[in-house]
Amino acid sequence: MPDMFDPYHQWLGIPPENQPPDHYRLLGLARRETNPEVIRAAADRQTVHLRSFSKGARAELAKRLLAEVADARACLLDPVRKAVYDEHLPPSAEATPGTAGLGFPANSLLDDPFLQPTVAEPRVLPKFKRKRRPWWPRVKTALIVTVLLVSLLLVAVLVRVALRKVGSMLEPGSQPEPIEGPGEVGPSVAAKMAKEPPAPLGPEDEPKPPLARTLPGHRRPVCGIVFTPDGSAILSAAKDGNVRLWDAGSGELRWTRGEHEGPVNTLALQPGGPLLATGGDDKTIRLWDRASGEPRRTLSGHTGPVRAIVFSPDGKTLASAGHDGTIRLWDPTSGETKDTWTVGKDAVMALAFSPDGTMLASGGLDGVLKLWEVESRQSAGTLEGHTGPIRSIAFAPDGATLATGSEDRTVILWDVAGRTARHTLSGHADRILAVAFSPDGQTLASAGYMADRSIRLWNPTEGTSRDTLHARAAVACLAFSPDGRLLASSGYDGRIRLWTIPPTK
Repeated sequence: MPDMFDPYHQWLGIPPENQPPDHYRLLGLARRETNPEVIRAAADRQTVHLRSFSKGARAELAKRLLAEVADARACLLDPVRKAVYDEHLPPSAEATPGTAGLGFPANSLLDDPFLQPTVAEPRVLPKFKRKRRPWWPRVKTALIVTVLLVSLLLVAVLVRVALRKVGSMLEPGSQPEPIEGPGEVGPSVAAKMAKEPPAPLGPEDEPKPPLARTLPGHRRPVCGIVFTPDGSAILSAAKDGNVRLWDAGSGELRWTRGEHEGPVNTLALQPGGPLLATGGDDKTIRLWDRASGEPRRTLSGHTGPVRAIVFSPDGKTLASAGHDGTIRLWDPTSGETKDTWTVGKDAVMALAFSPDGTMLASGGLDGVLKLWEVESRQSAGTLEGHTGPIRSIAFAPDGATLATGSEDRTVILWDVAGRTARHTLSGHADRILAVAFSPDGQTLASAGYMADRSIRLWNPTEGTSRDTLHARAAVACLAFSPDGRLLASSGYDGRIRLWTIPPTK
């Protein structure tokens, strides 16, 4: 007697007592499976398996089972159809007669005469008609895509208008640039800029209290300024690749140097020594004779732009940091590397030694203030409070307070011994790029970026605002004169402004 062929059992492993199978059993799924990805994967798996039987004596059976699998897939992936199907699904895992309305035949394929012993005459099976998918989901998808594209186009137009508006607000000659990444000025461009005459001073630059003097000359944002110890001169470094020495009294330019191969980002004076140090996008630190401007030495080791350098109070150690996420300690006399600390993946943007030289503070794009013990080369703690990158750090002269300026538009005054925040100073309308204490520690100055363009003077003890200076351009850095009577600010318009600071009461 010929064998009866059961395609459900032999091809899909569904025993006779579970036939005819429901959609979940047909796809090999747990009943009422809800994950569309699982349903889709199961249907694809059954389809691939059944297609292997689509040629041969039982090709018609394979086609019918493929149609059932396709119908089960469509039903279970359609939330509405699936909900109706699940509502009428019998509670038992076994097949229940009369379930044709649920999407599978009331009778098993075995009841078809075609499945009788192979010696019998096969019967022509009716063709299954594929159900048409509804048109609305496709139209809905097209509408959503169209709305998204129109929205993106509108946002792009608004951003462009906003950028033009910001550009129109900038003063003549100002050239803002990305402050987190390297500049775009190469050595040839820097040399050309050095020969160009500075933009003429306008009426707003005329001395008028509290503005004492304006020093034009740089052609790009000035990113570093410092007074000489006797207060008679000012040193500046800028994105035009030049370092300049100015007479603080007359405003006369004494010398200009341009050894860096690109923008200069920072500078520092050696306490009690003859050296000036500068760091730039060319990944190097240059040491100069601060009086003559003659180059002394080039320090190499960083693998990214150098963004911060500072001398220890005794002048025997130079610390540097930048985009490579490391802090390097150098011997400025020999040029040897004393040590290298890996801070993290984010760029380090600011450094400051404590007045006694025992501690080094660092801050960067991760927004965390890190303290380091210089002698042991170990971490002395981390202080968190800012919600944006830290762009500047300054210790108070007594070393008890530390100030940090951030892109979150706040200045935090920290208790160094207690490792806690004393005051959070708010008021700037844009990111804060510079903070500086007066020599007597009674005044803290902070400066903001493009939307702010102001310098605020604070009482650091009480955490209150004392005065506001209108800088006329975004301010990149600040420096008090040794006697505290002048405050120098460097702008993104390439100018240095000297402000008269009234004595504190």
